[in-house]
Amino acid sequence: MKLKIKKKIFILVLFFDKIIILLLKNILFFLHYKNSSNILFVNDGKLGDLIASSMIIENEIYFKAQSLYLVVNSNYSSLFKKYKGNFNIIYFSKKKFKYSFIYRICFILKLNFFKFEEVYNISPSRGFINEEITFLSGAKKMYSLNKNNKYLGNITSIIDRYYHRFFDDNINEYDKYRILLENFGVKEINKNNNFLYSLKKSRSVKEYILIAPFTSEMSKNYGENKFVVLIEYLSFNHKIIITGKDKEIYNFNKYINKHNHNIVFDSSDISEIDNILDKCYFVVGNDSAIIHIVYKLSIPMFVFVNSKYWGKYFPVEYNYDYYYYYFKNDSCANSEKNYNDKYHEKIINIAMLIDKISAKYRK
Repeated sequence: MKLKIKKKIFILVLFFDKIIILLLKNILFFLHYKNSSNILFVNDGKLGDLIASSMIIENEIYFKAQSLYLVVNSNYSSLFKKYKGNFNIIYFSKKKFKYSFIYRICFILKLNFFKFEEVYNISPSRGFINEEITFLSGAKKMYSLNKNNKYLGNITSIIDRYYHRFFDDNINEYDKYRILLENFGVKEINKNNNFLYSLKKSRSVKEYILIAPFTSEMSKNYGENKFVVLIEYLSFNHKIIITGKDKEIYNFNKYINKHNHNIVFDSSDISEIDNILDKCYFVVGNDSAIIHIVYKLSIPMFVFVNSKYWGKYFPVEYNYDYYYYYFKNDSCANSEKNYNDKYHEKIINIAMLIDKISAKYRK
């Protein structure tokens, strides 16, 4: 019931804001349309979603627009600190946009100033915020990569008439980006050697397995207690780096043998993770931002993917260097109640498999 009320309020707010913007645009004559080929992309998703969609930026040379713009959550500004390409990154605060009318109107007016010809909502799902930014951006044509109306429900029927194209929700997100790029005339799509991360061409020996046991979505987490077992087993034959945020590592460290010198922890910022990956020959982790980076750098990996999300991002390619473990939704950390001997034996078997696979890449 609360969600239905929220959806009705959203429609009222959306069209109220639209009226305000139209009135202000009439007052501020410089916001009136002129010929323009500027293009706007909107992605208010999480870190992994941004890294995945960076495929569009990596192929920016194929765009013929006067200027390219990308709207992202200001929480992830550090991700773009190395970027010096053609895209203009526009940051915004989701919290302020949601709760401050003045901030929201000023931000939307700012977007209208650029007189966009086209806007593409490339967020992984259509939500109240990215939908309003797209709808009120002032662009002449609107496109969306998703039909998914989980957060909007039937009210999308009111908005959908303004859109020019949707993609089927069953299509992998990476494939959607490829289709979008093909529409812009990109024939050979580049997913590697990207602006975000690059591996050093060093001759140093890659001597570690990187393990990323954390994720912001608990339903994507195979279970940190299971990762403890995996790490302990793998550390007999491999040197291990465990990566995560300071708080995550602090809590996780309690369960790791402090006398095991084959295990080290690293809490580097996500923008610097390539320095760690440069030392690694294999990566193990949940479906998370780290894994998106690993995929882009073509590093061999073993990924735990919840059945609920199977196919959304991963598996993205089936080749001999990418390995995916399918686990049922009721086996994730969010729903797990008991960890018994049967579970332990199963994790040991998975650890033995990872040990065998990763050994192929150790030089």
